[in-house]
Amino acid sequence: MPAPLRREQREQIIALKRSGYKVTEIKRWTGVSRKCIYFWLQRWEESGDISAHHRAVYQRATTAEQDAAIVAAHEANPFKPTRETSLEYSVRTVTLNARRRASGASGAAAAAAERQIPRFVTETIFVRSTRFRLG
Repeated sequence: MPAPLRREQREQIIALKRSGYKVTEIKRWTGVSRKCIYFWLQRWEESGDISAHHRAVYQRATTAEQDAAIVAAHEANPFKPTRETSLEYSVRTVTLNARRRASGASGAAAAAAERQIPRFVTETIFVRSTRFRLG
């Protein structure tokens, strides 16, 4: 997806069109697609505005104190499923994972590494869960 147009580019499109140039010529000179040019021309004609309308920003689901409590609770038991922790604090698992990443918290894999679970144990678990086809 191409980058959004800068304000100067939008102003240039409007100025060229008002000067009498065709959309095809504007496309050739600016390198902007015809669809995009028509979009900005239509917005200019309807409202006289060429500012970019960004999506609404969502409010944070948790405060800084709640973030700290969520991360601490999840780190206290890293093998507990994320879904359970998210249900306890009434937040989505996406929110919980984002807060953990932002705080630099580690997950179950890091906890297993800290406890130094031997490699053969994890390999054995993998082998046992894999189905083999005989002959």
